[in-house]
Amino acid sequence: MDSVNEMVQVVPLGDRTGLSESIVEFHDYWSSKVNDGRLPRRSDIDPLIDIPKLAPDMFMVDVLPDLSDFRVRLMGTRLTAHLGYDTTGEMMVALTKDSYCNVIVDMLRQTVLHRRPLYTLSNYLQPDRSFAMVERLMTPLLDEEGFIKYVATLQLFHHFSEAETFFEFMERAHKSDSHSHIRAYSC
Repeated sequence: MDSVNEMVQVVPLGDRTGLSESIVEFHDYWSSKVNDGRLPRRSDIDPLIDIPKLAPDMFMVDVLPDLSDFRVRLMGTRLTAHLGYDTTGEMMVALTKDSYCNVIVDMLRQTVLHRRPLYTLSNYLQPDRSFAMVERLMTPLLDEEGFIKYVATLQLFHHFSEAETFFEFMERAHKSDSHSHIRAYSC
């Protein structure tokens, strides 16, 4: 499967029951910056000041003009620790060592093309070869000229050792079929 459209099931977000508090808080923060139907500008948000407890789990990318790639602008400290190194300044395509990373790049593209947040819940094989659930909300941001030039993402890792959390996620994922490992909700 080369396209995120083949791997992602898109359904309405609707009821937020079961979403993590952090995802809801980030979505509400981003939504509060929408002005007269206009997407928020990069200058409208300041996660370090406005939502500091979420900042360690956030990353932001610059959108290249032809959507061929994304440059990591900011990488939260918890995400950096999880990866084992700081990816700030790196190109996303260069970081894609497997199909899962390619799916993340495709999700970024979908967020830009559809001009709305994208929520995903997926399985993730971690660097130590254990599995986790990843909950992610990608949000588009405009530059001062009104073009989507950034995507801010909150990405949360829920480890299998947190058994109760895992089973809550599996229940919320509506017991997705075995062919789809990602569920996405457009907001």
